[in-house]
Amino acid sequence: MWRERIAPLITDELIEEHRRTPIGHHSAALDAVLYFLRGDPLPHLPRLIVIIITPAKEWAIGEHGRQKGVPIFVRPGLYHSIDEVEHAVFLERLKLVQEEFGA
Repeated sequence: MWRERIAPLITDELIEEHRRTPIGHHSAALDAVLYFLRGDPLPHLPRLIVIIITPAKEWAIGEHGRQKGVPIFVRPGLYHSIDEVEHAVFLERLKLVQEEFGA
């Protein structure tokens, strides 16, 4: 599914669309990519999640190892808007999928 349907949708324009509006209404192409990425295509890797550090002020990216009782690893670095951290997670998920399945 990745190579035939999703990878051809990945363009600089699509990435820019997500950067401008990571939350909200998207084009059909971006919706399809997000649906694929959020569907957990890499279940053998830690799940990337958004961590609230200071409500409405600071966020970070966390890695959920998928095992009960195991703490979430919070990556270094802070983001100062929800849009910024959402886009960073999008880019990281996209990179991991491209590495796994090919660009």
